[in-house]
Amino acid sequence: MSNIPINLLFSLLIVVGVIALVIFVQIRLSRSKNKYLGLILPAFFFISSLLAVLGWYSFSGGTTTEIGSSVNIDEQSGEVINESEDVIISVENQEMDATDYLSLGYVFLVNNIPTVILVGIYRSERNKMSLKKEIERMKIDDL
Repeated sequence: MSNIPINLLFSLLIVVGVIALVIFVQIRLSRSKNKYLGLILPAFFFISSLLAVLGWYSFSGGTTTEIGSSVNIDEQSGEVINESEDVIISVENQEMDATDYLSLGYVFLVNNIPTVILVGIYRSERNKMSLKKEIERMKIDDL
């Protein structure tokens, strides 16, 4: 019997635990009196998404390597001196095309999913806090 299902279950449990911990910390930070503490985790994930886009651009924008064949020909006689296969050739990319921009946007959007979720948690918790303050003010006014 293989250990793959046990390893997969253990890994899944760790990932779910980390996600739950991040959500718990975000809720706690959003409920604090300082309104900027709740923006720490969304800012962290936004900066990490910018770094992912920068990394994608830096590794895909410069040169492309291709595998091809190489043939050396004597210029005077026109004879083939040597021929080799599976040579790595570097090709310079001059500019990005539409598919590169679409890929860049996709990388940015996918990496900002945690940012959007954490900002949603922040806004929800801050709205609950302001609603509680209004209810307390109304109770004080009624007395």
